[in-house]
Amino acid sequence: MNYKRFFLTTTAFILLLLISAGGINYVVDPLQYFHRAWFYPPVFSVEQRYQNPGLARNYGGDAVIIGSSMTENFVPSQVDRVLGVKSVKLSMSAATAREEALMIDLALRRGQVKTVIWGLDFASLKGAPDRVSDEDVPFPYYLYDRQPINDLAYLFSITAMENSLQILKNYFQHIPTPSPELEYLNNWSDKYWFNHQPIMQRWQEEQAGRASGTKLYQGVDGSLSAMQRSFDINILPLVKANPEVEFLIYYPPYSILRYRSMWEEDPGLFEAELGIKGYIFAYV
Repeated sequence: MNYKRFFLTTTAFILLLLISAGGINYVVDPLQYFHRAWFYPPVFSVEQRYQNPGLARNYGGDAVIIGSSMTENFVPSQVDRVLGVKSVKLSMSAATAREEALMIDLALRRGQVKTVIWGLDFASLKGAPDRVSDEDVPFPYYLYDRQPINDLAYLFSITAMENSLQILKNYFQHIPTPSPELEYLNNWSDKYWFNHQPIMQRWQEEQAGRASGTKLYQGVDGSLSAMQRSFDINILPLVKANPEVEFLIYYPPYSILRYRSMWEEDPGLFEAELGIKGYIFAYV
């Protein structure tokens, strides 16, 4: 009997801990996935793949901005003023086409998005069509899918609990929790000097590396067929399935030296990027 009582008591205690942890994470919701911050000043994470689902669900308007770090310098209020929309920026550094597709699909589920401003990097199309960036932290598929049961991974997350407790601690001690402003979240325009000199310095470094045998563009499959397959799987179905949404797809501008660098290493990669550009234009 004592063993049975011990088992039941232990089980009840564990369940109580889980329910308490999940409840705290739901109420505080450090990623603002279920709701906006309501009793403390909003705190935004710079881990874009974790933060963006909450922004799409609870801060979205009728337009989204999506792309790699080449779109991080967009200021939503400026976009709103020029295009007459209410936008939210959902950029992801080194984004892949699969990640962008998951992000847009989640944003479209709200039923309010009418415009998608998509900075489509050719690099995002390279590699396997299901490629995601998970070198630093695992990609949180559970924040993007359509299965509510998978949200438990967030509610019972130790990291989420640590963030929740820190927010609560700061709240009760009346200490502001450090957080970037949403308008300039992950904006790096003030951290670099936009001039020809940094570009030339990078070019010289690449040339020196190439002279010693370094390959700069061999990380993933950059062939035309690989990029076409990724486009056909990740992007084209989204566009076709949402004819009521305006997709403003553009190619982020790179220095001509990038293309010269690519050509010197492998003319085939350069030709593949020209080819995928024409391929996309033919379909959208």
